[in-house]
Amino acid sequence: MFRLDPDLKLHRIIDPVEIPNGTSWTLDDKSIYFTDSPSGQIKKYPYDVSTGVMEINKGQPFFKTPYEGTVPDGHAQDEEGCFWISLFGGWKVVRVSPAGEIIAEIDLPTRCPTCPGICGEDLYITSAEEEDPDTYPESVKYNGAVFKVHIGVKGAPLNKFRMDTKA
Repeated sequence: MFRLDPDLKLHRIIDPVEIPNGTSWTLDDKSIYFTDSPSGQIKKYPYDVSTGVMEINKGQPFFKTPYEGTVPDGHAQDEEGCFWISLFGGWKVVRVSPAGEIIAEIDLPTRCPTCPGICGEDLYITSAEEEDPDTYPESVKYNGAVFKVHIGVKGAPLNKFRMDTKA
């Protein structure tokens, strides 16, 4: 994982990373969430918005998937601070509270959901190619599909990169 500073300097901050699949900030910008899928979890790190420094040595598990054979993939945050997390291998997307607890589930006709995104009050969910088509033939017809689900809550404000124009 890298950090790009406003002066366009690049810093490696987490190494190694196997499959990065999500980065978000808390609504108050005091913590950053990071998903490395093979770890089976999303970690939360203290973050200083004034310096852009993430305290790697103080990272704590935020969410660990409770379903065997699944890994957290992409995620989106809503305006209430909850996360919508795709569980690759798990046929679902879960809504997770700021405390890291599953509070809702959306079942899907694909075993391989990859990334949710919120537009208005709708959740759009992408899917990947089924990795085990002989075992899960019913999932194959949804390879690369996009699903839309009304969730009744808007997305969190997006963080914007601010480039130092004096650099």
